[in-house]
Amino acid sequence: METDELGIYLQRIDPDRNMARFYHLFALTDLFGGIVAVRRWGRIVRSGRQITWRCASAAEATMQLKQFANLKRRRGYRDVCTAEPVETNATRCRGG
Repeated sequence: METDELGIYLQRIDPDRNMARFYHLFALTDLFGGIVAVRRWGRIVRSGRQITWRCASAAEATMQLKQFANLKRRRGYRDVCTAEPVETNATRCRGG
């Protein structure tokens, strides 16, 4: 599984509530060939928090990450772009 096979970047911005948050979901292949799902979240200009967990397969990781994304969309987060996981806090849109 490539690191950019699934990458979802969501934002929720509400100036009236001083809210500018992001939610970044992606899956990676770890050093031993296992699949690791990653969730990052926080204020947009901050590094935020991160949680990772192992998955039995790429299909399981994809399913779980899509479920988290759908939950966040119901809470007002919007898709910004297809994201690539990077080591810095920056996330770039493909083709744009």
